[in-house]
Order: sequence, then structure tokens, then C-alpha cells
Amino acid sequence: MTLVLQLDEWSAASLARALDDYRLRCRVNGGRMSPVLEQLELLIAARSGPERPTVDGFELAPNDGLMSLLQTYEEAGRALSVSPRTVRRLVADGELKAVRIGSARRVHRDDLLNFAERLRGDHDDHKEED
Repeated sequence: MTLVLQLDEWSAASLARALDDYRLRCRVNGGRMSPVLEQLELLIAARSGPERPTVDGFELAPNDGLMSLLQTYEEAGRALSVSPRTVRRLVADGELKAVRIGSARRVHRDDLLNFAERLRGDHDDHKEED
């Protein structure tokens, strides 16, 4: 059985952000995303390609739009389970990188993942000292 999902651009972007947030939380907490959600995430990421991919019973309608790679401070805060103000402070302190698009500032999701990995490494270092 194949499940066909037809998502408008807003719904697809929202689902992609939710899956990104979940993946980040899993990485921060040392867990792993379920295989079904990993496949769904790959499927959503590939929806702008020339072919409609099918992965283990999931199929998505083609998409003409692009996936959002950049997160607002609010979205970045949700991904890290902190406030947007904390994200601003991390950017101001140089601990987290942000890019400027016009007057808006955004955080690339890869920078969020790298930041979380550095935090995890710092936590592991403190564990060894105890």
C-alpha cells in the first residue's frame, strides 16, 4: 500500500521544520530519529526534484518550491528549546552564526546542528572531569 501525500508549500515547509526540530532534539539528547520519520524527511527534501520519489509506502506529489534552509530566531529557539532572546545573545556572543538577508537575520539549520554538537562535546568533556 502506498500513501500519497499532497502538501501545499506552507504545510510542506512546516512539516520539514518540525522534522528538522525533532532531528536536532534527538541529536542533542543522544537519541535517534525513527526510520519512518527519517524516510519522510528525505522524501520532503527531495520533493523539488524531477521525479516523484517513493520511499517505503510514502509518495509525495511534486513541488515547485524550495525548502527553507534558514531559521528565524524564534524557530531556532524552538529547535534548541530556548527563547529567541537566548538565540540573539548566542549570535551576539559569536557562539552561533547568523546571516543577514536584507534587514532580517536568520540562522542556517546546519549551524544549529553544529552548535548542538559542540554543546554535546562540551558536556562530554565535563563528564570525564567528574
